[in-house]
Amino acid sequence: IIKNLRGDACHAWRAETGIELIHKEPDRNEQLRIWANWNRMTERMKTVSDNKCRELFAMTNTEHIALILGEAPKG
Repeated sequence: IIKNLRGDACHAWRAETGIELIHKEPDRNEQLRIWANWNRMTERMKTVSDNKCRELFAMTNTEHIALILGEAPKG
């Protein structure tokens, strides 16, 4: 499983940096869990994460979670 995750750019980056990055999860509860983790990060970490999110998904984490959930979640 770890090899499969490391082969994914998003999961590999998260494992290397320890910084949360919003990405599509298999269920809503897990999606909300990583969103809560993202919201607990420092502003500097959120900026680093947003830069990576733009690189991988052409949007910020806030935009990405809203797209995934089909709504604008409250931070």
